[in-house]
Amino acid sequence: MEQKLKHLEFIQNIINRMARNSFVIKGWTLLLVAAFLAFIARIGDANLMLIAAVPVILFWALDGYYLHQERLFRALYNSVRELDESDIDFSMDTSELGYGEAMNWGMISWEVPLARYPDTYNKQPLMYAALASQKNYMSLYLMSVYAHSDDKAWFETRYKASGKRLNMGKSCVRFKRVDDLPLDLIAETIASTTVDEYISRYESARKK
Repeated sequence: MEQKLKHLEFIQNIINRMARNSFVIKGWTLLLVAAFLAFIARIGDANLMLIAAVPVILFWALDGYYLHQERLFRALYNSVRELDESDIDFSMDTSELGYGEAMNWGMISWEVPLARYPDTYNKQPLMYAALASQKNYMSLYLMSVYAHSDDKAWFETRYKASGKRLNMGKSCVRFKRVDDLPLDLIAETIASTTVDEYISRYESARKK
């Protein structure tokens, strides 16, 4: 039992660190945005408002990364908790527990690692969500919404009910400012599909 407790303690320390990092990121976001807004107000150029969106988007992505890592290590904690003492190997590998973050196709991408599911049509990881910066706007890609008509209808209904204007292509939501997005709905949408469910949907679609 001592080995298991020590392993769980290591994992809990990482969970606590991820939570602290997420908290610090939120604080830096508020500080930088306030500084940008004060600077813009002083020089009187409203066009510079777009500059304030850049750190918000970057810190939002980082915050999402830390929250995602925290959830992965919580899943690992629960997995280790059910192991027998003889099976404890102090592994911190979470690659098979959830989506991974990477830079692919010129975007910040959250995807199913090839270690978890290598049988893709193009031998590339299955992309689940991605964030890209275009010339005149930013794009948030939500492949679970794109791949499932019921989820797309639910998403569009909830989005419009939020009072925000929906500018959506086949799989991407276009926006210029973070305030354009209903962030609670985005978070709920991304958290709604597990890796196993996403892989199952992908395999079903390939059979059609």
